[in-house]
Amino acid sequence: MSNPQPTTSLTQPEPPFATLLHQAAEGDKQAMQELRPLLAQDTRLYKVYTDLVANAEASLIKAVAGQNLVLTEALERRQAAYRAEIIGPNPTPLERLLVDRIATLWLQLHYYETVYTHNQADLSIRQAEYHLRRIDGANRRYLAAIKSLAQVRRLLLPPVQVNIAAQGGQQINVAGDVTTAGPPLGRAGLDPGSDP
Repeated sequence: MSNPQPTTSLTQPEPPFATLLHQAAEGDKQAMQELRPLLAQDTRLYKVYTDLVANAEASLIKAVAGQNLVLTEALERRQAAYRAEIIGPNPTPLERLLVDRIATLWLQLHYYETVYTHNQADLSIRQAEYHLRRIDGANRRYLAAIKSLAQVRRLLLPPVQVNIAAQGGQQINVAGDVTTAGPPLGRAGLDPGSDP
């Protein structure tokens, strides 16, 4: 049985492409000129380099896991599962952006909490306050991203029209947000003018 030959991947490009990448990354303008047509042929490469969400998550995962490859793999799988759970079917580009934000903030929030928890006994009051402010800020951003996703999804829903037959056979048409339609309710969910 013969050993399969390794395939070329975006993470391990073959020379001279790899050489050009390295030179351009070091600021070589001539190498960048030579790279431009190659980047135009295959957009996957610049997408890999410009996926800042993936880079941020990879940095956070490395900060959490360090050299622990099992934890690294578990966190990467957890992020993928979390993303799949909240993205839903047929997401819009805006939903994808917000889901990326939510998943990254989830990881950041829990990283901050882990750092604080592991070091809590050794922290001064001032250091503990710093860590708690950092956790609170990450939590606010996380919840704000979740709220934004909920608002976007709500805006994507089609308008609703409800036809209600009132006393005397008169029909009332309510369009839009049916949760706030109608008069305010009084005590125990009764109309304000009705007797209990």
